[in-house]
Amino acid sequence: MTTINDISDLVRILREDPDWAEAVRSVLLTQELKSLPERFDKFVELTRENNELVNRRLERLEEGQQRLEEGQQRLEREIETLKTDVGTLKGS
Repeated sequence: MTTINDISDLVRILREDPDWAEAVRSVLLTQELKSLPERFDKFVELTRENNELVNRRLERLEEGQQRLEEGQQRLEREIETLKTDVGTLKGS
């Protein structure tokens, strides 16, 4: 039989005996607090999945932006060519 004379005895017992620690935990912690580790693991997983999704979307946006920039550069070159052609026609 274990005798508890003061708080340090209780702390020592709780550190040494997992069954005692679990029994005290079940009395002191609400179900919500006891479920935190599992809920946090789920949160981490959902955050990881969300980050992967956001990263894929960002990659597609960057690719689209690159295509738009390339298209704009082509249009600017074509406009310059057209300006030159129109200037030549006006001079004829």
